Amino acid sequence: MIAIKSTKVINHVEWNNFYSFYKDYYLMKNNTKFEYDLESFLELFKKINLNTNVENYLICAGINIIGRIELNISKQIETVSLQINLVSNSKIYLNEICLNEFVDQLKFRFKVLRLESDNLEIISLFEKLNFKRTNTLFELRLHKEEFVNCEIQNQPTENFEVKIQYELTNQELIELSALYNVCFKEMIKNENYNYSNSITGFKEFLDSINEYDKKIVFSILKNAQQETIGFSSVICSTKKLPISEHLFSCIRKDFRGQKLSLLIKQKLYGHLFENEKHIKAIRTECFEVNKPILKINDKLGFKIFNKNHELYFSW
Repeated sequence: MIAIKSTKVINHVEWNNFYSFYKDYYLMKNNTKFEYDLESFLELFKKINLNTNVENYLICAGINIIGRIELNISKQIETVSLQINLVSNSKIYLNEICLNEFVDQLKFRFKVLRLESDNLEIISLFEKLNFKRTNTLFELRLHKEEFVNCEIQNQPTENFEVKIQYELTNQELIELSALYNVCFKEMIKNENYNYSNSITGFKEFLDSINEYDKKIVFSILKNAQQETIGFSSVICSTKKLPISEHLFSCIRKDFRGQKLSLLIKQKLYGHLFENEKHIKAIRTECFEVNKPILKINDKLGFKIFNKNHELYFSW
């Protein structure tokens, strides 16, 4: 019997099973051990559920937890994004009846559903529920030993300055927020996507990351007039976890086409691998259609680690 349970109502024994599942899943995904003990894991997990628009559900087969469904909710536009994680060695998957009941419950709450998954069986089940494929999302990994400190040809770097920073001034926060909002609007043109179109929203987003044993490192690009024209950022774990995550990069539109995105990423990754000794790899995501960014990542040494398919349903 397959069941889907909210993490808000599961008992202590199931929490232990969930912790065991998550350690196995983390090891499978990252090829490295999950460093949190049970107490720290539950404290962090419950804190995230309390302070963000995220809901978690467990996929249970009897007493065994074989997967998790994470809902990221955008209340302003009645949209929810689903991520489904399953342990690879489990032969028990979501069945169509159970999944249909769960999706029907979501339809009462939301007008738009999105799913991201690399599991072809899950994708097939959702397609039977009239979800349509939209994008293919590559997960890329850059390992320290494969980082290419590539020489940037024909690059007028003397006109630009790149600074590595762990903290932002109020002025830098304003400038980066403006760049982020413009670039994100360009990247996500579908009206169903949500973003924080304000300095306050951008700051709250950065603060929410810093709360969960993480810190953000920036490379900030300025031109000869000392205007901020671009930046790149990576999330690092303060728990010394070996895999960091590229957050986002932006270049002002009138400065594009000069290999500046390659420049700021190269400077940032080089700094992290040299100065944050615990970092062994950096992960990022990129849509298959975004050929320019895929080309830049390839030059830096990124390799495709996984391929996720995005499905969409609205009514």
